[in-house]
Amino acid sequence: MKKILLLSSFLFILSCGENYVFVGRDSKTNDNMYVDKNSIKKTGEIVSAWSVMNFSKSISDKKGKINSGKFKFLIDCSKGKFKILEIYTYSEDMGKGTLINNEKVPEDNDWENIYSNAPGLDVFKYVCKK
Repeated sequence: MKKILLLSSFLFILSCGENYVFVGRDSKTNDNMYVDKNSIKKTGEIVSAWSVMNFSKSISDKKGKINSGKFKFLIDCSKGKFKILEIYTYSEDMGKGTLINNEKVPEDNDWENIYSNAPGLDVFKYVCKK
């Protein structure tokens, strides 16, 4: 009985965690974009969520090789604009491995347009349809 309770608790914790779904691939770089569907929160037309980008080619940094970036962002679904709030880069895909860099961006930074050929367009389409 104790093992069943422990296993149930473990599975519950896993189900409350990250749940990344593939949303698109950058046509120029072949970088894959994912959104954590458990993190999507909508207030009016503003959506906040987490995404991961797996880079098709490692990026060299003085602290090590970067293979993925994890981003917390806001998207204004009515205006087609976004802003990044937090950036974390990692040595392995899907925001795993060693943390290479991290940055929290001030929330008063400017909103940026989402362009039709930008990798963020797939993220925009996914989170704004929810």
